[in-house]
Amino acid sequence: MHDPMQLAFDLIVEGKNKRSAATAGPTSTNTTPEAVNLPFFGHHARPFQLIDEDYENGGIGVLLALEMEMNKKLVALAFLATRERIAYKPHLVLLPLSLVTLWATDRAPGGQILLTWLISKAEYTMEELEEFDVVIATYEKLRYENMTLQRNRQRFFANFEDPQFHDKPSRCDSVLPVIEWHVVVLDEAHRIANSSSDTFEAANRLQAVHKLPMTGTPFQNEYTDIQSIMRFLRVFP
Repeated sequence: MHDPMQLAFDLIVEGKNKRSAATAGPTSTNTTPEAVNLPFFGHHARPFQLIDEDYENGGIGVLLALEMEMNKKLVALAFLATRERIAYKPHLVLLPLSLVTLWATDRAPGGQILLTWLISKAEYTMEELEEFDVVIATYEKLRYENMTLQRNRQRFFANFEDPQFHDKPSRCDSVLPVIEWHVVVLDEAHRIANSSSDTFEAANRLQAVHKLPMTGTPFQNEYTDIQSIMRFLRVFP
């Protein structure tokens, strides 16, 4: 059996970028993408509007702290599906392994789904991953790749002046931390609550235009638990 630190359960989703008008609630309307194969209820509309407004106004991100039953995933899917994918992809969604199947069921009708186990040295290049709209990966996958990237840093600088070294394509053992993502979504964002953990370090190093951490429990033990999420959003008290 493979070590879970060396495996990634990556779900790569390529869906249609279509929109359809839908009523979001009794007093408000919104545009719900056809790519989201679930009803868009009124309690989803306001969070979606706030996230979308923050994005359009050049904000760096929003903490979506809805209760567990409120289906934060649907709000995130709606937000990602309304972006112009051709111009702004790729997006990254980080999540626990147990949630991969749930994300796989809410997808674009007719959209292409590629579900695969990626071993740490799988033959995926950065250029290949950037062709997809959304890359879904586990926190363990990102943590492993970030640790590998740090270990390889010394080797990189040792070969900095070697043109042949730079001509080699980047492989999947350190791709996620170096891609310039457009939107990064953290499902179960309390996974990064410990600012001294490797998981927080890996997530905090990600390059992204916009960030969307989501959790129903931003405070688990102490009021300081939320500080790591704020640091991820580059918001400092």
